[in-house]
Amino acid sequence: MKELMSMIRQIGIPTFFLTLSAAETHWAELLVILAKILENRVISEEEAINLTFMEKSDLIQKDPVTTSRYFDKRIRELFKLIKANDGPFGKYQIIDTYIRIEFQQRGSPHVHCLLWLKDAPIYDQKCQLQNERCIAFIDQFITVAVGNETILGYEKFQ
Repeated sequence: MKELMSMIRQIGIPTFFLTLSAAETHWAELLVILAKILENRVISEEEAINLTFMEKSDLIQKDPVTTSRYFDKRIRELFKLIKANDGPFGKYQIIDTYIRIEFQQRGSPHVHCLLWLKDAPIYDQKCQLQNERCIAFIDQFITVAVGNETILGYEKFQ
C-alpha cells in the first residue's frame, strides 16, 4: 500500500485500473499440459476443450502450482503486448504500472493493475474542453457490449 501511495504522489493519478481473471477451464494448452503431468495422458487441444467442466476443474485443482505458473506466463506475455510501442494504447506510452496478484476463494489467481499513460488527459471538473478530451480518450479504449450492441464507454454511463 505504501509503495502504491508513493507512486500516486510521484506519478499522479493512474489512467486505467484493470482486473484480469484466469479462465483456466478455457485454456486448452493448459489442460493438455495438466493431463500429461498428472495422468501421463496425451490429449489434443480439441480433446481438452471437450472435457467436461468437472474433468477440467479436477485437473486444475490437482496442480495449482502449474496452473498458477501458466497464468503468470500468460500475464507476462499480455503485459509485453500492452507495453509494446505499437500496443493497444497507440501513441500513449505506458509510463509505469502497479500490479497485484490475488487468489480467489477457489484458488484461481487474478490481477489488479494500475496503468499510467503518458500525455493522457486528466479530468478537470471546471474545464469543459478538458472534459471533452477525457471523453474522447475514454471512448478510444473502453466500450461496453450488451448483447449484440456495442456502446462507447462514456456514452453508456453518462
